[in-house]
Amino acid sequence: RSNDRIQIEIQNAIYNYYGYFYERKRGEYEDGLRAGYIHRPQIIDRDIFIRLCNSCDYKPAEAKRFKHLFKEDNFAETLSNVDRFKEYFFAFKCYERLTQLHSDGKKNSMLELYGYALEHGIYAVVSACMRKYKGDESLKKVGSIVDSILTRWKRFESLVSRRPDNKLYMRSYIDEGSGGVKQFFNFRDYYKGQTLDSDVLRYFKR
Repeated sequence: RSNDRIQIEIQNAIYNYYGYFYERKRGEYEDGLRAGYIHRPQIIDRDIFIRLCNSCDYKPAEAKRFKHLFKEDNFAETLSNVDRFKEYFFAFKCYERLTQLHSDGKKNSMLELYGYALEHGIYAVVSACMRKYKGDESLKKVGSIVDSILTRWKRFESLVSRRPDNKLYMRSYIDEGSGGVKQFFNFRDYYKGQTLDSDVLRYFKR
């Protein structure tokens, strides 16, 4: 089956089962929005959806690599199985929970509670949540699943920042106050880097 055909089938399955609208082509639901019979929260953005599909495949780093993500061969490879639509929708609900936490929270408090999970690592968190996915029953537990993963996230970041394989993400700078050299771990780059996928799989076991 062509990729377009598979996308249409996934789109239909998500609507028939959950009442949500996967936006296969940008703007295709604008008439429904203007008329008021479709509401914005019911629409799943195409760009976000394909990123979440990568998260379901335990490839959260690829979800952050925009240019690579939408190459035709990669897009076709990612969306290849209609039967996985329930996984994809669960990932979307996890994403919704995470973005809501991000928008509701203050930056400093979010960093203190969850490290860089919400600022740079949302797709990695979704991949970790997929380790707990067990079909329809998991959809009823999205909030608790996301929260349980987030409580472990600062520990995860602490461990990966010390792994020898991740030394390339360590950065140095001159402290203006003391004049000494200090270091920090560049999580922005790490969350789209080559070691993230295996780190998530290793740490968040079933």
